[in-house]
Amino acid sequence: MVAKLAVFDIDDTLLASNKTFLKSTLTSIKKLKQQQINVAIATGRNLAMAKAVIHKLDLNDFVLCNGSAALPTINRFMNIRSRVITWQH
Repeated sequence: MVAKLAVFDIDDTLLASNKTFLKSTLTSIKKLKQQQINVAIATGRNLAMAKAVIHKLDLNDFVLCNGSAALPTINRFMNIRSRVITWQH
């Protein structure tokens, strides 16, 4: 079976602890895309906090951020689903 989707967290996975990209990370993401493997992120960050990473990696696949899912489209994001979970005692 061939992988069709690779999903990564942002903090301490795509970004090093100093919040920068390692060259090896950028190279690996590029290789995945060249192999026609979709690259997505799943993060606890909200979408506004994740946008810089999304743009730097030129991600065009699913983005899962802090309880919502979106598809990056040209210069904006299309929300697919958002769910608010309330805390009940």
